[in-house]
Amino acid sequence: VQGLLRSSSAATESSRHSLDVSEETCRRLTVLQHLNHGGRYPEETLTQDERAAVERILEKIDQWNFPIFELEEVTHGHALYFTSLAVFHRRKFFTAFNLDPDVFRNFILVIEANYQPNPYHNSMHAADVLQTNHYMLLHALNAKAYELHIFCSCIAAIIHDFEHNGVNNDFLVKTSHARALVYNDRSCQENHHLAAA
Repeated sequence: VQGLLRSSSAATESSRHSLDVSEETCRRLTVLQHLNHGGRYPEETLTQDERAAVERILEKIDQWNFPIFELEEVTHGHALYFTSLAVFHRRKFFTAFNLDPDVFRNFILVIEANYQPNPYHNSMHAADVLQTNHYMLLHALNAKAYELHIFCSCIAAIIHDFEHNGVNNDFLVKTSHARALVYNDRSCQENHHLAAA
């Protein structure tokens, strides 16, 4: 949370970007406020049948044919949340990097809630990329990377399209969008995904 607040306060210093950041910061903080005022984690809202379905789906986390659409449906739009937890538990990142599971859960909820509901660059797509990344590192690449590199790769998959607004960089540049101005017309979306997350 401190990192989020630090990055949002630093970003608001940019006058060209202040309205865009303020709206995005409000969205992020609304999720945190919900959690801090009696909100429940997604697994606490599932019925017994839904929990059983999620467990059955997550047993396939190491498989190529992972049913991401089914997970998105049964979790009511929380595929990224459950996929992230499953991959991080499977890879033992919580113990390896001394991660607080509740802090991670809050982080993922903020990330998931701020993916935009566009047809492709949404939170389910991020979950799919995360699971595919996990699969490739586990099977196809024989995990020849260092554990820290794998951890970073998973975080990158989670945030790679964060707050994507459904248009490409060329559109942002040609319309003089705030993101294009802030990032000098260079990799506007990608720079924003990383900086905002």
